Amino acid sequence: MEPPKEANDIDRGCINCWSGPRCVSTSLMYSFAQRADAEVLDEPLYASYLTLTGLPRPYRDFVLAEQSTDGNAVVKDQLLAPRSRPVLYAKHMGKHKLGITGELFKRAQHMILVREPYGVLQSFSAVLEPTQQELGYTVGRTPILRSLPPTRRRAPIVINSDELIRQPEGVLRALCAALGLAWDPAMLSWAAGPKPYDGCWASWWYRNTHKSVGGYCSKGPLEDLQKTGTHVYVQDPRNEDVLIGIRDGVWRPHARVSVLDSGYMLGDGVWEGIRLHNGVLLLAEEHLERLAEGAKALDMELGLGAPGAGLAEQLGALQQMLYDTVDANGMTSGVHIRLMVTRGLKPTPYQNPNTTIGKPTIVIVPEYKEASPVPRERGIRLFTVHVRRGAPDVQDPGWNSHSKLNCIAACIQANKAGVDEALMLDPQGFVATCNSTNFFIVRKGEVWAPSPRHQLRGITRARVLTLCQQHGIPCRETDFYLTQACGRIAEEAFVTGTFAGVIPVVEVDGRVIGGGRRGPVAERLQQLYADFVEQYCAAGRRQL
Repeated sequence: MEPPKEANDIDRGCINCWSGPRCVSTSLMYSFAQRADAEVLDEPLYASYLTLTGLPRPYRDFVLAEQSTDGNAVVKDQLLAPRSRPVLYAKHMGKHKLGITGELFKRAQHMILVREPYGVLQSFSAVLEPTQQELGYTVGRTPILRSLPPTRRRAPIVINSDELIRQPEGVLRALCAALGLAWDPAMLSWAAGPKPYDGCWASWWYRNTHKSVGGYCSKGPLEDLQKTGTHVYVQDPRNEDVLIGIRDGVWRPHARVSVLDSGYMLGDGVWEGIRLHNGVLLLAEEHLERLAEGAKALDMELGLGAPGAGLAEQLGALQQMLYDTVDANGMTSGVHIRLMVTRGLKPTPYQNPNTTIGKPTIVIVPEYKEASPVPRERGIRLFTVHVRRGAPDVQDPGWNSHSKLNCIAACIQANKAGVDEALMLDPQGFVATCNSTNFFIVRKGEVWAPSPRHQLRGITRARVLTLCQQHGIPCRETDFYLTQACGRIAEEAFVTGTFAGVIPVVEVDGRVIGGGRRGPVAERLQQLYADFVEQYCAAGRRQL
């Protein structure tokens, strides 16, 4: 098929995407590969680039054997040549423009895929040593703009990869319109695993993308490539119609709570996050005891069991509600549960607990939610915020309450700083905790945990300290300064939480911790904790 051309000799069916590394360019190529009218090429100018630069690659010989080393011949014989389908989509790295004459830029369509540079640097450094040349900032997308004919330089198609992640359908629809293509919903999803059109370097660079199931609608392939954080997860379409557990045994796909509920109006309630693994609620007894302790401190009855039921009977009834909910959904593993208990309904907006109608509201939200493997391997970045953890006589930091504004304010400051989580100090200036996880450091092989006075009594935190004691890892709970957390002697840092277990910290306030990657102590504790989870759940469901 001859390429379709316009009067100005532009082949609108030849679409070239130029990007830097780690900009979800592979996912975008997969999108176009789903179109019935398109074929795709994965970095066809790579061999030419390697030949001109002499750069080493572990797969260099494979690339040189598979592709032509003459980039302009590739342009003539592949990109601008007759093709079998109306659309040819070519994925390029911006730096691969090296040595390519202007013919391609005069006669084809081009778009530029960009990403915030710091995110590129963080992601790329996990695979190769980042340099300006490798990142494409010396021979890359700016020279490509200059290569476009003057009449086409006015409105280049530029795509922000973060916007593509947040609004895949909207961005892809706009992109198709700009390229003169009809919209095809097939572009939103694809199967997991390697693709026949992947370059021979795929096993080095595309592993996370290959793990993804679905496509843009689930954010899987994109989020795996870019996102870090303590609560990054692989989205699952099964969550669209899970049954929500409500008091009195009502299972509703579209569960609702009244606007007059104490939790909605006042943040008056307590909650827990619990994992389900192999059909067993992990450490349910400890989670439910912590919830009951917070409820008691807030003078809130659970209202479960027979009249006058003791604590053990009420917690047993609450655990049964949890199991009834996950069983009704057919859930066994990879499930995260949010259990919420609020004081209940109000006749009118008013904070006094005495003006409450009936029993507390109990809601159980189970979701298929597997933690992304990316933060577990690459680690997260923290920023020390001005928001402090308060003293117990202000609002007890040991309450896992619905009123989370102290932590939310810290999280907002961390977001503004462009990091994954906030590191919070206590009123005396010692390191206390993160906004949603518990913090640890490793100094001279010894694990240090901040004093528990100004933080939530973390259940995973306590388990990690126990694992250290059981397996000969020196540990202590102590006050320490920020200097001790990110100074030269700090070999490692990590955080713990119910959702993701143990996650390394690689940077605090822009200062690299240890070698800037997961350390041996964090890696060992990850394995010890995973082994503990398997052993605990192998014993089956427990009665409280």
